Formats: sequence, structure tokens, C-alpha cells
Amino acid sequence: MEPQGTAAARTLAALRRGPGVLALAMALAWPRVAAAEPKDPAARKHLADGQAALGRDDYAGAIEAYERALRIEREPKVLYLLGQAEFLRGDCRASVRYFAEVKQFEIPRTVEDAMRPYLAECAERLLEAPEPAEPPPEEQPSTDDAIEPVLEPTPPPNDGEGDRPAAPRRWYQDPLGDVLVATGVLGAAAGASLLGVALSRRTGATSYGELEGDASSIRTFRIAGGATLGVGAALMIGGWIRWGVVARRTRPSSARVGVTIDGTTAGVSVHGRF
Repeated sequence: MEPQGTAAARTLAALRRGPGVLALAMALAWPRVAAAEPKDPAARKHLADGQAALGRDDYAGAIEAYERALRIEREPKVLYLLGQAEFLRGDCRASVRYFAEVKQFEIPRTVEDAMRPYLAECAERLLEAPEPAEPPPEEQPSTDDAIEPVLEPTPPPNDGEGDRPAAPRRWYQDPLGDVLVATGVLGAAAGASLLGVALSRRTGATSYGELEGDASSIRTFRIAGGATLGVGAALMIGGWIRWGVVARRTRPSSARVGVTIDGTTAGVSVHGRF
């Protein structure tokens, strides 16, 4: 059986080699991570149309067909395929949103493992993406040929409620920080699970011969668990740093988020009002 860390790394490598390789990887991987199929015949028909469009690299057509199936019957497989198609189209925010909806269902571990490379890749892309640019101000019409306006009745004075500025977004409401921390927690949990499997196999051996026979698999689980745990921890730290940047940018005097690393421990501290 292929170790889970190796499978995740292989899928992530396919994501980075391009759409053609990824489409083939998706077609081969889905039967092993199958979730509930739509029961409605019309929904299954739209699902098949979406798969055909995806095979032609028609991502917009595939997404449109999957959305029709989703409107008829909400199933985790349709949400999973929408997350993949949005990833291929380059919309990581939509992809992460659909994968988050998949996790609201009771899904097998293999489906969670299949989603992890997409979430990790999207976290890197969103971290590198620039902040959305502010829209340019609207051009004011020229006053050379202005028409005399019709005077409207003066509205009654208000109590100033409508003049209050909108409340700034809190640091913990930042989408990129939330994605990084959530993905990091998921990766750290997976890494800890793999390390736990390695430890249980080592301590559960009843003889030296049995321990020697399991040495290779124990080492594989330890390496995969350590690598996955390290990636998860790095993503969590990146998310904490992102939260700190957003907190300083929005309301420097109301909240402070800091990360401390001294070689033996790491932590995050939050001070102020929320």
C-alpha cells in the first residue's frame, strides 16, 4: 500500500506540472476517493456532461454543468469536482470554498487526503498573490454643458447614524489567513496521525523479528509524518503572520498578533480588543 505522504506529494507534483497532467491524475484518482453519487438521473447526466467538458479542457463548461447538478442534488462528489474545476480555471478562492463544503459531509479519509494537495497549492498561490487593487475613482461629468438641476425637497436632518464609517474588517476575518491556518491545522493533524501509526507499530511488536520486519514501513511512516507535520506547521505560522499584518494594517492600536520562535518552542500571542 502506498504511504499517504507519498501519494499527496505525487498529486501535488502533478498539480505543478500543468493542466494536462492534472486532468489525467484526476481521472485516475477519483475512483479511489469516490463519495456519494447523485441519485437523481438528471443530476447524473449533468455530472457526465461536466466530466466530458473537463476532458476537453473546457473548464467553464464543466463548472456550468456541475453547478446544474448541484442545484438538483447537493452531493459531496459534485462539490469535490467543482473544487477541482475551479482550481484548474485558476480561481483558488472558489476552489477552497467548495472543498470546505465537502468537509461538511461525512467523507472517508481518502477524500480528505485527495483534497489536501489542492488546499496546500492554493495556500501558496494566495500567499503570493497581490492584494486586490482598489477600483479607479469614477470620472465626474463635465460641467461645461451642465443642465440646471431640479431642486428636490430638503430631507429632514438625521441623527448622524448614516454618516458613520463602516467597521473595519477584523484580523481573524482575513480569508488568506484563515485558509493558511486551516490548511496548516489539517496538515499537522495528518502528520501527527502518521507519526502515531509509526509509534504504534514499533511499540506493538512482540518480538525482534516482527520489529525488524516492520522496520521499513515504520521508517516510511515516520518520514511522511514528519514532512507533513512540518508543512502544516509552516502554513500555520504563515497564517499567524498574515493575521498580524492585517491587524496592524487595519487597527494598529486595538489588536496585536505576534509569533515567537526560540528554537525549542513556537507560539502565537494576541493582545487587544476583538
